[in-house]
Amino acid sequence: MSDEKTHWQMAGRTFLYFAYGSNILRERLQLRNPSAIFKSIAKLQGYKLAFATDTDPSRSRWRGAGATIQEDPIGHVWGTVWEMNVDDLPSLDRQEAAYDSLDVEVTTWPDDVTVVCRTYKDGELEFPV
Repeated sequence: MSDEKTHWQMAGRTFLYFAYGSNILRERLQLRNPSAIFKSIAKLQGYKLAFATDTDPSRSRWRGAGATIQEDPIGHVWGTVWEMNVDDLPSLDRQEAAYDSLDVEVTTWPDDVTVVCRTYKDGELEFPV
């Protein structure tokens, strides 16, 4: 495993974003964030994928709960790393407005490099599904 770490704020004009759930789909992410460039598949250790909503899922627009991550010492979440222009950061924050942003270390696959990325998680896990 490499000891190399790259922070999400790279070269002052771009950042790395760890996506999971529906944001791993290029077409969905690039709708509002056209600068997004796929960099790698990656694993987030110490978390698990969860589904939560702030209302009863049967009353949501699409009858389901949104994906989020939840701390879990033995868990991990697979996702994708995207490099994005900082000009897209406000758009990404608006897209993920129901979530809290945080920086996480992920390990890229297959090259096994640790990078620090911005990601988002539901701060209040209500109605876990």
